[in-house]
Amino acid sequence: LGKKLARGDSAEVIVSTALDNLEVLRKQTMDRVFRMDEVVATTGLSDSSIYAMMRNGAFPQSFKLNGLGSRVAAGWRQSEVLDWIRAQQNGE
Repeated sequence: LGKKLARGDSAEVIVSTALDNLEVLRKQTMDRVFRMDEVVATTGLSDSSIYAMMRNGAFPQSFKLNGLGSRVAAGWRQSEVLDWIRAQQNGE
């Protein structure tokens, strides 16, 4: 997945690597797509604040969703939004 183990790695390295690989797997298999209403509800920000922060690189970028007819739709990966919230809580 992500990091590889080497023969002789310490228990700490093995556990850290396993947790990192588990997080990668979680994001690959369990990630949902948030639409704007879910992003607003999850973050407590307004849609205009979210777009302004995206322009400044301070919020995860949305991506286009295909196959929705003639409508242009955008979505955000749930994991990226939740990671952004965690970073805010940690003062990053």
